[in-house]
Amino acid sequence: MQVNFTGIKNVGYEHAYYASQEKRADNILAGDTQWLNIQLTDDYNGKHLTGFKKALEKSGLSYSDYRNPVNKDFLNLAIDMEVYDDDGDGEVEQQFILNDMPLRVNDETLPMFSFLAKLLNEIIHKPSKEFVVNKDYLDSDDVNNGLALSVNMEEIFEEDYDDVIREAHEPSVVKDGAECMHNVIMETMEDYFTVNA
Repeated sequence: MQVNFTGIKNVGYEHAYYASQEKRADNILAGDTQWLNIQLTDDYNGKHLTGFKKALEKSGLSYSDYRNPVNKDFLNLAIDMEVYDDDGDGEVEQQFILNDMPLRVNDETLPMFSFLAKLLNEIIHKPSKEFVVNKDYLDSDDVNNGLALSVNMEEIFEEDYDDVIREAHEPSVVKDGAECMHNVIMETMEDYFTVNA
């Protein structure tokens, strides 16, 4: 029997962007959402699932509140940005969403953001040949409902669904997406420390 040590597996990235042609009633001009879904494991290559639970605990957050609604081993990070135009200034509002729950930036949650930055950095530097995506996962409801939480990917993409899902799990797409998300987290942390220095 061969045992594969993966550390993390079934990592997928999806990105959605929209722009309003005219000013909407809620003053939103544009929106941008990124999702990264990761199946965490505890094995020879790291205790990622345990690390996630410890980071939650250190941040004063409950695993039962932040447990992924699709699969208990998934970590789904979404970064949602919306551009508002209340008075012509084009203000950007940004929100972090962890397993479908808001994750606010404050002193208490810094351990969680540190864990996320470290995890994203690991994905960025992981050799492409070491990415593991299980075929049974790609054919499952977990990927349809879990990649972009609260979004039914199959309904949106219809006949293109299989191609979109395969592309979302390509190492190059995942690594580029993880780098983009890592940059957002690092910029957010810099801004937070500057304001709270």
